[in-house]
Amino acid sequence: MVAAVRILLASVSHLTCLLLPAPSHLQPENVLTVHNVSNIYHVPLKLVEQNLHDIFKDQLKLDMHAPNMSNWAQLAQQVGVVLLMSFHEFN
Repeated sequence: MVAAVRILLASVSHLTCLLLPAPSHLQPENVLTVHNVSNIYHVPLKLVEQNLHDIFKDQLKLDMHAPNMSNWAQLAQQVGVVLLMSFHEFN
């Protein structure tokens, strides 16, 4: 049976993450949260921090390594600066 993964796009407490899986039969380690990110490009970084890739690897029996997110992290930082600069120029 393939384990389900629930990704929450809201700010929730650790206790809430432990309580949410009970009615849905999810394992607590398969409940991931993505909240308080400065832009959408930070979402994959949050998912890797919570080992989403390991969940896929284990459940789907994949032969894979942890993703190298260094280039993505640089992009995420640059996008935030570009959006801030663009916003500043229009005011």
